[in-house]
Amino acid sequence: LGTHFGLMYILDVNGNEIRRFQVHQTCIRELSVDAGGDYLASCSDDGKVVINGLYTNEVFEYPYNRPILSIALDPKFDIKNQQFVHGGRSGQLIINKKG
Repeated sequence: LGTHFGLMYILDVNGNEIRRFQVHQTCIRELSVDAGGDYLASCSDDGKVVINGLYTNEVFEYPYNRPILSIALDPKFDIKNQQFVHGGRSGQLIINKKG
C-alpha cells in the first residue's frame, strides 16, 4: 500500500502491518512486485524510483528530475538484473537496465 505522504506498507490478509518503508517525500503513484515476490518497487511525484528487498535490507534508489507516474519491475529482477520500465507525464516508457 502506497500513501499520499510517501509511506509504503506491507499488510497481511487481515490488514495488519507487517513492514513499513519511508521511501518518498510525496505521493506514491504506483507499486510493482517482481515475480518471485522478493522486491517491491515504488515511484513518486518526488522523481524517484525506489526498489526495496522484502526479505533483505537492499535498497536501490534511482533519482530522476521529474515526477514518475508508473513503474514495472522485470519479473526476474534481482541484484544482477536490475531492469525495470518507468514512465511519466511525457507519455514515454523508459527501460532502465543495470547488470
